[in-house]
Amino acid sequence: YGQPPPYCQPPQQYRQQPYQQGYAPAPIPAPVVEADAYERSLSLLGYLWVALGISFGVGNVLYFTPSINDVMIRGGVGGVSFGINLSALVLLVLPFVLMSAMKGSQLVSFHGKQALLIGVFYLIAIIVVGLLDLINDPTVRGIIVNGILVGAVKVLFAGLALLAGIRAFYYRELYRAPVVGGMVK
Repeated sequence: YGQPPPYCQPPQQYRQQPYQQGYAPAPIPAPVVEADAYERSLSLLGYLWVALGISFGVGNVLYFTPSINDVMIRGGVGGVSFGINLSALVLLVLPFVLMSAMKGSQLVSFHGKQALLIGVFYLIAIIVVGLLDLINDPTVRGIIVNGILVGAVKVLFAGLALLAGIRAFYYRELYRAPVVGGMVK
């Protein structure tokens, strides 16, 4: 009586409880709304615009060149000039138009906002990856940054846009894409 338990066994309150079947809650399905073929096509078109813009658009929005002569033209610091490619902002045009023009349709408005956010997050991710162009090694810049990282970002966001577009078109769901969908109301 009053003796501690043997050292080979943990105290009673810290022992693992057996796994109970059905303990995890079931996932909540995405709400389905009534929408005609026109609304479904518009929501798919917004996602296709973003996915094609990501796939075939500009690789780097922010780029650097280690040239002293270009510093006067574009601006730069310490012998490295930089530039911003604003043509990538075309990616955001159609989702913005869908979001603002189709306020009466819950499906088009929701998916327009989500496609816009996917495009914005893509541009932010590609700018962050573009900052790695400051690495002075051409092998790292060519293979790792411009090959692997830019390709992975493009595949991730284009796939996300296509998945959300397919679910919006075929199932009329207000599907929330991972990470981005939680910000759409």
